Amino acid sequence: MGTSREAIKENEFLEDAVKEVALRFNLPVITSQRLRNKIGGVDVLEEVLGAHGPPEYLDLVSCRERIPKQQAERFDKLTEGLKKWVAETTEGIHVFNESDIDEYRRKTGTITQWRSIDTTHYAVVLKSKVDVEDCGSEDRGSVRAGELGIFREKSYEKRERVEYELKRFDSVWQGLERERWQVENQLVDIYRDFLDQEPEQSQTKKSVVIRLKEAFPYLRVASDLVARTADCSTGYAKQFKYVDGEGVADSEASSKLKGDALERDENTCVSCGSTENLSVHHIVPRNQGGPNELENLATLCDVCHYRAHGGRRTKADEGSQPADYSTVEYSSVDEFWSTWINQ
Repeated sequence: MGTSREAIKENEFLEDAVKEVALRFNLPVITSQRLRNKIGGVDVLEEVLGAHGPPEYLDLVSCRERIPKQQAERFDKLTEGLKKWVAETTEGIHVFNESDIDEYRRKTGTITQWRSIDTTHYAVVLKSKVDVEDCGSEDRGSVRAGELGIFREKSYEKRERVEYELKRFDSVWQGLERERWQVENQLVDIYRDFLDQEPEQSQTKKSVVIRLKEAFPYLRVASDLVARTADCSTGYAKQFKYVDGEGVADSEASSKLKGDALERDENTCVSCGSTENLSVHHIVPRNQGGPNELENLATLCDVCHYRAHGGRRTKADEGSQPADYSTVEYSSVDEFWSTWINQ
């Protein structure tokens, strides 16, 4: 099960470097992308990914990452006709093949909006041009997509219920879940054996998290396993990120540093002047080598912080873009202070 090697090779939208990682380590594409972005390409991963682990370590990692994909495929198979049924029973929704949508629109001039149900069927909303043109521009989106919103909600509710029953009664799903748990237990045992080899080292949660992420690069994208091994929360484990030239370090500024930045900036967003919903921003992100130092911190409100990481919240007809908190919209500390905050 899982994405076939042939499909990965033929995927023209996938970077070659990601393909190489997926094929070399027998990993799902999404995991391969994370490893490629966080650690490096095949050459780097071959050198470090299996370090400090026994011979079976990489096979366990591969198995652990492929099981969720297999569970998702099982779920999709068992709910194959569910979305089509929901569409057929939702008022205002019509079920079409893609070719039929285009033909119908050519013949009638009807404006349509659709959402994929499966590989061949689409849930379609049909509205005449008069229906849409009679509305103001602010209402046109709801005229076109209101029924699709109902369809999405009903589909989600039904799929959520099926997933609940699947986890309770489906033997295939349960078998995969047991396998995942067994594999994760084996991985946690490997990590604990590694820690036990040097019992004289500090056993504080912070030191354990840092040692694990430095010794086992896979854990830089699997903080939940770090949390199980170090007996801490996943959120705490995620705070520690690898920085080139520095190793694994806490990505969060200390409370004192944050207080110093807020005091220096007079508890005001340095970009828009707001005094509400403030946060302390790393001007150069930690994953790009930015230090946990006052000179690399600035006070931003939640809106400007979102914008600093490439996020855009705009009017419905202009679209929006989610923030990526591993990147920023400027190239240096100097550009942040001289140009970006004044935009």
